[in-house]
Amino acid sequence: ETEAENNENYKSLDSTIEQVNGRDMAMYAYSWSRNSYNLVTFDFIVVDNNNLYVISFTATEEALNALYPYVEQMVLSFQIL
Repeated sequence: ETEAENNENYKSLDSTIEQVNGRDMAMYAYSWSRNSYNLVTFDFIVVDNNNLYVISFTATEEALNALYPYVEQMVLSFQIL
């Protein structure tokens, strides 16, 4: 679906499935541009029974290194109660 959005300069960067807090979490990363901004998006997807949780983070390439550690901690601390 992301590829079908026709974002400018869309490029898949990475995808993986890892265990986070005992659950499988899929991660999909891609770069794209809009209005002269080069952007990077990370989508984190967790399935729990009949529920689907999506954590999405988008930043400019310039801000990515400063912000990603905070996003990583948020995702790692995600718990379904």
